[in-house]
Amino acid sequence: METAIQDKAQKDMKKETDAVIAAFKEKVKVIFQNKEIQDMLEYLFCRWLDESEHEDFADYANQIENALKSHDVEFVKATRRPFGFHIRFREVARPSPSTSRPYFAIYKFTMTTREYKVAPVRWGRGRG
Repeated sequence: METAIQDKAQKDMKKETDAVIAAFKEKVKVIFQNKEIQDMLEYLFCRWLDESEHEDFADYANQIENALKSHDVEFVKATRRPFGFHIRFREVARPSPSTSRPYFAIYKFTMTTREYKVAPVRWGRGRG
């Protein structure tokens, strides 16, 4: 009996985790398939390639942060090499009311030679 309860709890947790991961992935897709975001990042990347010796990278980070504000994400940091940034999502999904701590996910975006990659850095429960 106790084993059956544990198995059900594990299945429920997996189901909840899968739902949270799917919600994070959907949110990432919405942001990075946005044409305005793509164009802005491509422009900043090309400009940084040309002007990196003359301009302050903090200005680029501020532009990226401002562009992402309307997408309900927390800007974590920008990186010069590779050109990109990290963002944090907080509690995009909480399928179970029994969950005591909210979920978070940190994704990194990098751009090299006009190709970009989006990959999860870390996710879990709590403050992240």
